[in-house]
Amino acid sequence: MVDAEPAVYHAVNMLAAIHEDSVGRKMQLTGIRLDYPRHRFALEQSTRAFALLRKRGRSHDPQVREVTLMCCLLFTLSEFLLGHYHNAFSHLQSGIRILNESQQVESGSKDQDVVEAFRRLDIMGAHYGIGPFMASNLQFEDEGMSNFLPPKFKNLEEALQAVRYLMAIEVPWVTKCWSLPGTEILANYDRLCQKQRAILSALEEFAERFEMFCQHKYATLGQKEQRGADLLRLQYLSQALTVKICLTHGPVPEYLIPEFVTLLAAHEAFIQKSPERPSIFLDIGIISGLYCVSNRCPDYRLRVRAIKALQSWPHFQGMMNSNLVSAIAIVRMQSESGMSCQQETMPVLFDTEENLTQFLSDTLTFTQQAKDWPSLKYGKVPQSPTRGPKKETSVLSASCNR
Repeated sequence: MVDAEPAVYHAVNMLAAIHEDSVGRKMQLTGIRLDYPRHRFALEQSTRAFALLRKRGRSHDPQVREVTLMCCLLFTLSEFLLGHYHNAFSHLQSGIRILNESQQVESGSKDQDVVEAFRRLDIMGAHYGIGPFMASNLQFEDEGMSNFLPPKFKNLEEALQAVRYLMAIEVPWVTKCWSLPGTEILANYDRLCQKQRAILSALEEFAERFEMFCQHKYATLGQKEQRGADLLRLQYLSQALTVKICLTHGPVPEYLIPEFVTLLAAHEAFIQKSPERPSIFLDIGIISGLYCVSNRCPDYRLRVRAIKALQSWPHFQGMMNSNLVSAIAIVRMQSESGMSCQQETMPVLFDTEENLTQFLSDTLTFTQQAKDWPSLKYGKVPQSPTRGPKKETSVLSASCNR
């Protein structure tokens, strides 16, 4: 599609330039900076892509939906890399609206990888109080959690698909719990606990079948597939612990520390054995599990290790940025302990406490809805009362509506 479609070609160039600049700056969220040569090039390419899209949208070309979807995805990823969450979600929802217009459009799409990317980003958006909106994600709640688990996994793709289906139910529910006030949790505690037990039971079933698959098949997998299996294990361990503590908005009980130790050790081992460290994941990854440890573990020493693990691998997992997650964890730890950052807890990325606070403040104020992100409400991250939201300067002048 890149070679055949000029709009996609220019959008790919835009993303490539922003990504290259982000990698050089260790994935920090800088916003659009016209004094950066790559950002100027990206802006030029995005302008061309958008002009071609508008011209194409007035035609009756049957390929226009495919082209628009691909561009929406590329615009979305570019805005996330810049830290423009509001703009990114606008592009994401434009693509989802196209997919929701007809189930036939979604199931008949020539590029199912693009559809899957939208589906995963739609689920991840729940961490930011956005969605899910995609029809195929919303239907999983109605179907129940037992229908997506086969008696046994024949291959890794089946296991991966099962955990994605479970996440489509678990992630929105957990983030809803994060946003609930304590009084509402108490008033609905029995119902919430029933749902919690159902999700944990499904995760346990998944773990049993997945570990059985690994016992018989792991040694026969290639290096890439073994890495995928290791990530799957991290994912279900992360989900299970996150579900266990999501109704606890105060201090997490210390008897859960061994589970935090297990989760952190598994992540550290994965990072240590990873020869390649991609800068972008569109699927499962390590940030969500390290968020759990770095923000909620009762033992601050384990939190510091999780923060250092995040700092050791600057990258994006969907829309989650490792630098931002580590900064949130540090500010939360400061707030809870009543102490300033000390040398042992200061990640290498931030030279001073002032730089850390400035980085977090700048990043959050780029997005008007940041104060409503469930991950921040649950984390009780202090926000500056004196600064209003910054206006996001989009890499595009408008979202990719048809």
